[in-house]
Amino acid sequence: MRPDIYEYPNRTFYGGKLVSVPNHTNRIEPELKPYVLFNLMATESHDNSVYKNSDEAQFIYNILHTLQANVHVNIEDNVDNEGYRRFRQNVSVTVNTIDGFQGMENDITIISCVRYNSNNFLQNEQRLNVALTRARQALYIIGNYTLFKDCIPLYDIREDAKKRKLCFDIKERPRHITNLYKYLVNSH
Repeated sequence: MRPDIYEYPNRTFYGGKLVSVPNHTNRIEPELKPYVLFNLMATESHDNSVYKNSDEAQFIYNILHTLQANVHVNIEDNVDNEGYRRFRQNVSVTVNTIDGFQGMENDITIISCVRYNSNNFLQNEQRLNVALTRARQALYIIGNYTLFKDCIPLYDIREDAKKRKLCFDIKERPRHITNLYKYLVNSH
């Protein structure tokens, strides 16, 4: 896990004692911004007890499309290139709940908050810790200012991202966003 990703969870949940083991086997290039929070102007809906947010879903689709078109993985020389090519052809996206990702890691983790009001699930620091510590290379959090304002743990995350200049307000409708690349990739 990259230091920019674990900085907030380390300080908040581990008292500064978390140590990350470097993993240099697969390097994603161009270099992704390790941690980005998107404040998306969108609307949620719900049907019975199921909450939906089609704007966030579209925004995540746009992120995935941008990454697929612009990002590749550099592998070590001693890795089987043919195996990597087969893997690349079958790259899949795993969608799950926070609880479903317990104990797993991913190169890139995208968190969709879906709802725009604070609730018991989002207030649970243990679940929030799990959500924030699944990514090795990049962590993208998508939510809405109202939620970030009203949910204390998410407010703290937003303030941390703002201090580090990693919080972006997206005012366009997700279907009309044309240049996500600048938000996802470090410019050198």
